Amino acid sequence: MWTLTWHLIVAVLVFPATGVVVISLVGIGGATLITSHDVMVISLIAGAAAAAVLVAVVHRWFERRSARVGVLAYLMIGIAALLVIAQTLVFATAPSPRNTARPSVSGTPRVASVLAAEPGHWNEPRTDLTFDYQWQRCGASCENIVGATAASYLLRQPDLGKRIRFFIQAESRHPGWREFASNVAYSSETPRVTH
Repeated sequence: MWTLTWHLIVAVLVFPATGVVVISLVGIGGATLITSHDVMVISLIAGAAAAAVLVAVVHRWFERRSARVGVLAYLMIGIAALLVIAQTLVFATAPSPRNTARPSVSGTPRVASVLAAEPGHWNEPRTDLTFDYQWQRCGASCENIVGATAASYLLRQPDLGKRIRFFIQAESRHPGWREFASNVAYSSETPRVTH
């Protein structure tokens, strides 16, 4: 019985262990914010890993169980399964700010002019959110403009003939224990930058 108990505990703990490993790998890869989408994917991966270990433990137990094993063992298996499911659902459905109206760019797309980022509308008051910006220069594809991470952007010569956009992420100023950054929201592109 004790062997089954410890194996079930290990199966349940696989969820947080897998989550920590995946988040660490994401951080090593250069990510600075974990979005709600990232958390959902990580939760599903961790849940699948924990479920796989739990199935293996139960399968091995069924092969070796004594005929006298009672209801308690089945109860423990049920509790372990519920814990794995609960952990997965709690984090896979973690709340986060949500963009409800697309961000936009204001200003004249002309070299030496300043463009301003309008964050758009969110499902939480703007006063409760902080925003992270990244401006992009678009031709055949869009690329990040190094250092352009403010709410405004001064157009320069390299921008000539290009279209400009930005993307934004929102974070709550007072996040709960399982609240994460929003998914990325992209603005529309400006017309091509002129002189």
